[in-house]
Amino acid sequence: MHISKSFINFNKEILSGELGAFLGAQTMGLVIKHINLNKSQISFLVVLGAILGSALFYLPMRIFHQKKKDNFSVTNFSKDIVLYSMAAILLTVSVYYPTLFFLERYLLRFVKEVNLSILLAQTIAFLMFLIFINIYRFILKKYFHKEL
Repeated sequence: MHISKSFINFNKEILSGELGAFLGAQTMGLVIKHINLNKSQISFLVVLGAILGSALFYLPMRIFHQKKKDNFSVTNFSKDIVLYSMAAILLTVSVYYPTLFFLERYLLRFVKEVNLSILLAQTIAFLMFLIFINIYRFILKKYFHKEL
């Protein structure tokens, strides 16, 4: 199997977004562990931190790769975002954040350190998301001749 530069760049963008999500969730965890909240509130705020962090890291990396290819325009960026965001939103809502939320809630029963449970839950949720988004990218390329 040939691994293309666009495949590598796509996954770098996803990893960059996840780094942002990780930092956002961990930062939120550090802030909220000093506040007396229930497990559902903690889990909700961790997800919110992950969403904000992900957007702050993914979008600049996507723009960077498009500019590097001399392919950046508002039109191209918009088309990419539409192709990517429909799947990403669906996978995020149906796989990533529910996994993060419920796994975080579950792990808080056994792991007393909030940030460790966030790290474990986020790693598992991200791996699931990464597999599904790459399957989507493969289907787009093979059957619809579109590339992200």
